[in-house]
Amino acid sequence: MTKTKKPIKVAFIFLIILIILFNAIWFLNNSLVYSKYKKAVGYNAQSRDYSINKDGYLYYVKTPSYPQFTGNLSITKEVRLKEGSKSIYSCDIIIWPSLFGKSEIGITIEKYEAKTTNDMTGMDMQHLLTCYVDENLNLIGNYTNEQKKVFEENYTLVQETWSHTKEVFKI
Repeated sequence: MTKTKKPIKVAFIFLIILIILFNAIWFLNNSLVYSKYKKAVGYNAQSRDYSINKDGYLYYVKTPSYPQFTGNLSITKEVRLKEGSKSIYSCDIIIWPSLFGKSEIGITIEKYEAKTTNDMTGMDMQHLLTCYVDENLNLIGNYTNEQKKVFEENYTLVQETWSHTKEVFKI
């Protein structure tokens, strides 16, 4: 083999090894991190995804698309106004599981209000807060006093949603 062909062959073999290693890590990430969550909600043939409606919540597992390593778990409470009620608050949780290190947890708090126009009733949604929390529901990051107040006023709703999340996903 000539001197110029040997470095090219070594570089090619090294590249192949890197590709195999990357694919193995990606496969392990999907298998090890997300399999227990997919098992927890089961496959929904109707929507062709891993999701379940349970106790007024929608639980959804989004595995990472190739070649990404990040998927998510999302938990959304069904929003339905009670008879005579004009508004309702909702808390959505999204979790980004990690193969290495801690998972990240995001929370969104929204307010829905009844709206009637042209003999039709619907709901307007007002986004109140998006924040990051730890597993004990402590805020992570810097937030204004107004944002902290929204979180504190809706803390019971956040706890309730987190409790359902832990129960279903065994977190």
